[in-house]
Amino acid sequence: MYRILIILCWFASFFAFSQTSSAVDPKITSEQAPPETDAALRERIKQFYQAHVDGKFRLANQVVAEDSQDFFFAVSKPRYLSFEIVRINYSPDFTRADAVVACRHEFVVEGHKFDSKVPVTSHWKLINWEWFWYVEPASEIKTPFGVMRAGPNKDGSEPPTVIPDARAAAQAILSAVQPDKTEVQLSASAPSSAEVHIKNGMLGPVQLHVDIDAALPGLSATLDRTQVKAGETATLKFAYEPKNRSAKAPLTARVSVQPTDQLFVIKITFTSPPDMPKPAPKSVLPNP
Repeated sequence: MYRILIILCWFASFFAFSQTSSAVDPKITSEQAPPETDAALRERIKQFYQAHVDGKFRLANQVVAEDSQDFFFAVSKPRYLSFEIVRINYSPDFTRADAVVACRHEFVVEGHKFDSKVPVTSHWKLINWEWFWYVEPASEIKTPFGVMRAGPNKDGSEPPTVIPDARAAAQAILSAVQPDKTEVQLSASAPSSAEVHIKNGMLGPVQLHVDIDAALPGLSATLDRTQVKAGETATLKFAYEPKNRSAKAPLTARVSVQPTDQLFVIKITFTSPPDMPKPAPKSVLPNP
């Protein structure tokens, strides 16, 4: 439960400004828009997100459409460290637009600070020749983990707002960091090695730590990196230099992940030497 709460806190930091889908054509980009229209929108976007960097949300409210001000007033507003406009898509008549902005923020888990860049999609519409941020009711919402859809109300009507399944969102985050295997095999009688690759599919960095449940002389487990940035893959290498040719019992390695508080268990097995004597069948054993 604690791990889920951590993930939900991380998810909540950007969910407030995840927007509903719109009729904007993704094929009409900034390059196709009239230069003065695109420049005016970019200035309004900068004003809106700079207010979130400075913590001056009254300035952000100046570019919020009147029909969306109640929503903006009530919603939790994240404080960003910086932002960068990634892309803008326009409607065919250039009166509406979707802006994708990479917002960098900081979150603290168990006393550790982490930076994360989150892509936030916002909607804009032209009112009296000025651009305004707005939100409208819909039955689906776009998030970094895909499109989430709310079910109908009990009376069969469509819900006025979209509330995603937070637990499902947390599970989506947890599944973004996974090893490519959970078992490796080493030789009990000759030098050998094996690798496990751990990909970070999250939008921010994670910290890895590995340990083995029991000491075995000659066995090592090494990560090529302990801090894994978004989109990167860490390699966990197991190496064994046997001190003798005897059979070895299976061991377990544990890889912990922060801030998701995940724990991956990697089973380590050892192949027996081919010339190792095997126990005689019971049928040929002498009678006592």
